[in-house]
Amino acid sequence: MREYDIEDSLIHFNGFCTAYIEFGCYVQEHTHNALELVYTVFGHGEHIIDNNKLKAKRGTLIVMDYNCVHKIQSWETMKYYNVMFNAGFLTDKIDKMSRLRELMKEHFGFELSKGYMCVEFQDEETIKKVEELFFEMLEEGMQKRDRYIPITQCHLNEVINLMLRSSCAEERNPDDIVLMKAMDYVRSHSDSALKLEEVADRFNHKPEYFSQRLKEYCG
Repeated sequence: MREYDIEDSLIHFNGFCTAYIEFGCYVQEHTHNALELVYTVFGHGEHIIDNNKLKAKRGTLIVMDYNCVHKIQSWETMKYYNVMFNAGFLTDKIDKMSRLRELMKEHFGFELSKGYMCVEFQDEETIKKVEELFFEMLEEGMQKRDRYIPITQCHLNEVINLMLRSSCAEERNPDDIVLMKAMDYVRSHSDSALKLEEVADRFNHKPEYFSQRLKEYCG
């Protein structure tokens, strides 16, 4: 079984590497001597991580610990961004080769229950933002312009924070997510004379129930 290393990549520096990959049907079983992020840009497929199957499509982001056994299979062409990095690339407060759970806890304040994590970004705005960040990391690595290392660190931090935000949102009550979207909608139309019935109808709720839930949600 092949083990991938950061220095195997054409674009690598300071315990970090990045690539944009297009493949047909199958990425053979392998491990990697680094933490790894895989973001799907195009196509549908399946990641198998330590015998756990995870569906992937545009907007799917996966982060894996060192030495996870990983392979990808697809029924069509897939395109994805790949980033491998050591914990020391993001922080000097823990050992540079620290595992994923320790990095998540000590640097991001997030308790991770296993050696990998998968989220599916749902809204187009976030998807575009994540894709821009991966593209910028690739560009910074290729061009190595002034301050490219701290800029890449900022981009990577933002990608992981967006991932954690999405994960927290997925664990919320579905009604709370609808209410968050409704509040965003009201704020974005603050110059309009919106009626409760109009907003409730837009988000598929009865006005009476919607009014009650809004009062509970907003306090």
